[in-house]
Amino acid sequence: MSRTGFIFTSWNTSPDGTGTTYLPGNVIDITGDLMLYAQWTPELFSVIYDPNEGTGGRTDSDLAAGASYTVLTAEEADVSRTGFVFTSWNTAPDGSGTTYLPGEVITITGDLTLYAQWAMEVIYTVIYDANGGTGGHTDDLALGTVYTILDEAQTGVFLPSSVLVSWNTSADGSGTTYLPGEQITIERSLVLYAQWESLV
Repeated sequence: MSRTGFIFTSWNTSPDGTGTTYLPGNVIDITGDLMLYAQWTPELFSVIYDPNEGTGGRTDSDLAAGASYTVLTAEEADVSRTGFVFTSWNTAPDGSGTTYLPGEVITITGDLTLYAQWAMEVIYTVIYDANGGTGGHTDDLALGTVYTILDEAQTGVFLPSSVLVSWNTSADGSGTTYLPGEQITIERSLVLYAQWESLV
């Protein structure tokens, strides 16, 4: 006899285990017909989160066979890797196995090791050029970052008797204009030239 996902523990005269228990090897006297019901306990497994050249990791243990389980996020599994962004989990370190995404619900059928999959973090720069003045500033940002355009004080640009009115992708102001405080999504590197208005 067998039961998938369970381990046999004993026999009992009641299906729910509330009767008389008999163990394999017990010697009994036969006094009549005897019905013995197998008693089962769930087989327990673990889901192991491997950082796969990163740091951290976590193991969720004591998961019963057949249980529903939600795959964790990188943050929940406490995995990270400097210079890389997390993309998914995979049953093979090189990503050639089965892919699992955070939030996916799976059925526990055995021990499962999930290896973090990483993509190189793409870094772009936003360069603030004083465009005839002094000062300037550079920010290094990951692809997809929501970024707020800096102002005159934050970038340290200065031009005597002038005030910064905007930034532009061309020194002569013929390109794309960005205003301090404006939010953009980083998709490429940018050089922003200060656009000045004379106060005299």
